Amino acid sequence: MRVPFYLYLPVLVYNYDENRASVPCRLVSSQKNVFLALQSSCLYIESTFTFLMDNKVARLKREFAGSRRRNGIPGGRILGVDDWRRRGENHILNQAVSYGQGSYSDEWGQCQWRDAIFFQDDWKVTPNLTINLGMRWEWDQPLYEVNNKQTNINLTTGAILFAGQDGNSRALYNSFYGGVMPRIGFAYTPQSFAGKFIVRGGYGITNFLEGTGANLRLPLNPPFFTDASGTHTEGEAYFQVQSGFPRPADATTFAGNVRAWDPNLKPALIQQYNLTTETELNRNTSLVIAYLGQSGNHLIDPREANQRLCPTCPLPVSSLPGLSQVTQVSLTESESMMNYTPFRLRAAVVSPMVSSS
Repeated sequence: MRVPFYLYLPVLVYNYDENRASVPCRLVSSQKNVFLALQSSCLYIESTFTFLMDNKVARLKREFAGSRRRNGIPGGRILGVDDWRRRGENHILNQAVSYGQGSYSDEWGQCQWRDAIFFQDDWKVTPNLTINLGMRWEWDQPLYEVNNKQTNINLTTGAILFAGQDGNSRALYNSFYGGVMPRIGFAYTPQSFAGKFIVRGGYGITNFLEGTGANLRLPLNPPFFTDASGTHTEGEAYFQVQSGFPRPADATTFAGNVRAWDPNLKPALIQQYNLTTETELNRNTSLVIAYLGQSGNHLIDPREANQRLCPTCPLPVSSLPGLSQVTQVSLTESESMMNYTPFRLRAAVVSPMVSSS
């Protein structure tokens, strides 16, 4: 018996996912995702042969917003003494030995577009063999600040890179075009086992650019982000709340802790694979033997990029022109990897149904 060929017309899908109240890229502590997709499906069935194809062209916009505006924090530690009671006394006496103040800058917001195309086929070759084939390709565009308020550092030359200036991109790192993600799977039941044994397997790749956390983002570099801190010097006056907090001498100077992103930062590529057998032992029990695997490349790994090569060696980034006051560089790169390959053995017992009168 032949079932006619069906073609489902394209459907436009719009999804809005908002975490906390927000307006695009501008409100503190917010995140918003907008998903737009055009998808269609077709189905063909004839005898034992079944062909199903789904395809989708999608665009995802991720928006992040944040602020480093913070009140100053006076410290209550007495020099050379690590005693919580003495710290409390210092606060009561209004004699702070340290202070820290966050940014004087305004809020910032970042956006990212991710465009993708996807299709997948389910092909029932025979009554006891089904094959799944799919492919997804994604263009992962980089995060950019909506008003170009971010800077990056070339850790080789020491050059300060301003977003959207001097030929620099708005994001200050590159797009990733290599998001090729195949998917393949199968399910097979040998006829000789009379439907009591099945083998399943699959392999697929997914990718995603991790958020990395607000403290590592490029808008937190001078001149758009400035902070100040200080420690009391013995013999001099203590810091007092009513006197306010000293401002940095030059808000445009790269000093203290700064951020840098690898210009070739990539989204993580995760490979997942499995092979599973399931055997019916009796009416109520089945035995499952499975091998599951997962490996990942391009994982984000924030690290300190201004480490000394030896105890007496100079700080490498601080030795570059114009960066002598930099002490710590929080570098975001995608050079880590992981592997996970467990073996599982499970016996599933299904209790028989008991009828009641």
